Amino acid sequence: MRAEVQKLGMWGADAIKIVVESGPGGFGDNHPQMSSELISAAVQAARQYGTPVLCHVSSLDELEACLDSGAAAVVHAVASVTPLPTGLEKRMASAGMALIPTASLFDGWSRYAANPDLLDDPFLRETLTAFEREWLSSKEMLARFAPDPSSKQRLNNLRVHLKAARDANVLIVAGTDVGNPYRFPGYAIHEELAVYVSAGLTPADALATATVNAARLVGDGNKWGSLREGLAADVVILGANPLDDIGNTRTIRQVIRAGHIVNRGELPVR
Repeated sequence: MRAEVQKLGMWGADAIKIVVESGPGGFGDNHPQMSSELISAAVQAARQYGTPVLCHVSSLDELEACLDSGAAAVVHAVASVTPLPTGLEKRMASAGMALIPTASLFDGWSRYAANPDLLDDPFLRETLTAFEREWLSSKEMLARFAPDPSSKQRLNNLRVHLKAARDANVLIVAGTDVGNPYRFPGYAIHEELAVYVSAGLTPADALATATVNAARLVGDGNKWGSLREGLAADVVILGANPLDDIGNTRTIRQVIRAGHIVNRGELPVR
């Protein structure tokens, strides 16, 4: 573990993600949960490079192991049927552990399977190919991701966890886990921010998760993440104020990348 982390640190990785979660499942094997010793070894080896270690988790015991081992963040909020322990978020804040919820991942699976017409949103169709539309609305996919009776409770508990984390001053960083079904590049971040606001975060809080908070997590706050002289000129110009309605992040009028206007009409959809 130390040797692999050192390789990534020397290479200049912005962050290192370790899979603490046990199998089986989508990983295709029966690997055990990563031990606290391995988590700690990764964290300690990464410190000399100033590289944050992010833990992929899906259960409370995995989150606790990462919290005790000094990891910088957990990736994927624990979407549990039962509420998480009181005070967990304060412990995360005290330890300096950030939270990358990927909340819309849990919401999207059931939402799209229950209503595949969501795939016809014009804003989404700008980047969704016909092949993807057909695949994601197939009987097989709709059956596999159909909502189960516990879906609503898991989402409710996740929203409570998000609000408690914000109230405890946990650093929340937006993430979407693109690559999973119904998680679309670009589009998914708008859904993610909307879930944060539905959980009780303000639109300003939600915007920070995708900008200044993200830069802060990887130690790049002096390079990008906010609009200041000397920082990267990466700007999205909107046609309506997202502080009034977080849905206004979809009113994209212009994109500036590295100081140059991006011609969105010329971007290919493959």
